[in-house]
Amino acid sequence: MNKKTVIFVFGTRPELIKIFPLILEAKKNTHLNVIACSTGQHKEMLDSLYEVFDIKPDIDFQLMKPNQNLTQLHAETMMCIQKVIREHRPDWVVVQGDTTTAHASAMAAFYERVPVAHVEAGLRTYDINSPYPEEMNRRAIGLIAKAHFSPTLDAANNLKAEGVDASAVLEITGNTGIDTLKIISQKVESSESIKASMTSKFKYVNLERFVLATMHRRENFGAPQRQILNSFLHIAKTHQIDILFPVHPNPNVRISVEQIYNSHMSCGDVVWVTPNYNFDNSQPAGRIFLVEPLHYQEMVFILQRTKLVMTDSGGLQEEAPTFAKKILVLRNSTERPEAIEAGFSELVGTDFDKITTTAAKWLNMDNNWPNGVPENPFGDGKASERIIRILSSS
Repeated sequence: MNKKTVIFVFGTRPELIKIFPLILEAKKNTHLNVIACSTGQHKEMLDSLYEVFDIKPDIDFQLMKPNQNLTQLHAETMMCIQKVIREHRPDWVVVQGDTTTAHASAMAAFYERVPVAHVEAGLRTYDINSPYPEEMNRRAIGLIAKAHFSPTLDAANNLKAEGVDASAVLEITGNTGIDTLKIISQKVESSESIKASMTSKFKYVNLERFVLATMHRRENFGAPQRQILNSFLHIAKTHQIDILFPVHPNPNVRISVEQIYNSHMSCGDVVWVTPNYNFDNSQPAGRIFLVEPLHYQEMVFILQRTKLVMTDSGGLQEEAPTFAKKILVLRNSTERPEAIEAGFSELVGTDFDKITTTAAKWLNMDNNWPNGVPENPFGDGKASERIIRILSSS
């Protein structure tokens, strides 16, 4: 039997996190020839993951450039993927999610008449500008994909309602990000040396009671960001709780953080944690600790221990339920309503009062789950097995 060639494309950190278990599973399959292809859309955030996951891309375009715009990235990605497709003539091109990498790669495959498999298919807000440009990207991929791997029933129903190609594969598989999370969390928790190293690294935070906060969405740039950042200050001080805030490298995020928090750094209410940071445990809790983006193992360690997650990230909305964490979603809409329906998430938008009031409600609760922790709506950690089984037989 001739092997089928499958090209897995990724370019951002979230994509690699969710593509990784698929590559791992595909390489076990004797019927598949696997090509892992990186566009390098987020190069600096991918390098650390290669070490953690013990993989390297077979092809790396390294397309990331300073101040690169979406049009430029999209065009260059299409040209590079077209070249790879023409050289290898794959049976499938697999893309994940809703990034520029995913959309451009899917379009290049479509133009070359190669079937596209879409992992995490069917997520929708039905607001074309939120998230931007991700909502457009995933809807467009849905029009051309020949295999839709939906993480949940709601996502699959979205595709059915839109009337996707009746000849295409449509399967509910669970979320591959949960596969990766379980693999790495088991690795972290089974290693005393890893836990000791992490505990030492984050010694400035009270690991028994702290909040994890992240923010990076384009639609929140400007005034919404300022509302969010000010709400973090209020929450930290009002509740005497530390906030660990990994700051996204996007200049639009960093400039806002510096503008809002500059005056608070001199008095120690906000701290940029550098390698030379001189930890002072005599300071009371209630500070915001700004850090560079966490490595994936570090994020897993922190996520397992945080009291509350405040984020506009899609991935964290999926990952936090695995550890029974409550999530404040800093967006006006979400394509992951399952977490809200299950009771893990609450949509708070970017309004200062809404964010602070909801945070107070949850931080004042001793037990977030008086009736028991609900089932994780995003899967059982076996999504990759299901997807690779389908790709190898289709």
